[in-house]
Amino acid sequence: MSRSAADVSCDLSDWESVVMEHEHWTTLVRQLEDLVAVQSLLLMRPAAPYSCSTPPWEPETLSITLKQVLDGGKG
Repeated sequence: MSRSAADVSCDLSDWESVVMEHEHWTTLVRQLEDLVAVQSLLLMRPAAPYSCSTPPWEPETLSITLKQVLDGGKG
């Protein structure tokens, strides 16, 4: 069976779309992993000195949504 050039071109275009979508999902997953790391760092409290029972600062409560991350773009 012989396939036409249009069929082959269409197949390659479909694969290109799949590859690009996969890259976008991979990038999103990496960004979410980075956010988890940042959140963990922000929630960590430094070790309190022996003479002080309360930390010298209180961490801010941040509310970050996935929409804000995606709207923020790269960087």
